[in-house]
Amino acid sequence: MPNLLPNSLPIEVWTTLVGVIMGFALASAKDWISARKLRKEKCDSIKALLTLEVNHNLDFLREIHDTVQSELTRYHDTFVRTESGGFHTEGHPLVVLIDHNRFDQLTVRVWSTQLQHIPDVYDAAAMAQLFVFYSALAEIQAVQKRLLGTDHRAQWRLMEMVLAKIESILNTYSALPTLLQDGG
Repeated sequence: MPNLLPNSLPIEVWTTLVGVIMGFALASAKDWISARKLRKEKCDSIKALLTLEVNHNLDFLREIHDTVQSELTRYHDTFVRTESGGFHTEGHPLVVLIDHNRFDQLTVRVWSTQLQHIPDVYDAAAMAQLFVFYSALAEIQAVQKRLLGTDHRAQWRLMEMVLAKIESILNTYSALPTLLQDGG
């Protein structure tokens, strides 16, 4: 068997060099595997938290929608004109929407704190859906705040806008939690 090593260096030097290189390569591989595992765990955590937040927001919107629809039905079913020219009803859908504290239950905490990591976790289509979803939530909150400073007729129009937006979100994004958990 021919000697491929130069005669000027003893075999011990070559084996030491190969050992150092192999040790460095194995340590680097171990670090790379550990970093990849940590990144996957972080991505899985962000997916889980964002899925929980989206589910919470969708559940809240369903609850608001159902409550307002119930109050609207009650309003129409119990509406009667009084002898003095006024009216009486037992349903109060505007009260449900005007209540400040209710819409504070919509949360964007995970979305806003993890925004810089979203590109590492989701593809462009899922990110676009998330962005539109959270923009729609902000729009609903803005319209809900406008309800306070307007007259009764304008409040009804704004209520109809909010309900339509909520219905659109519920119809469009009901599958979003599954998409988020699967990785987008």
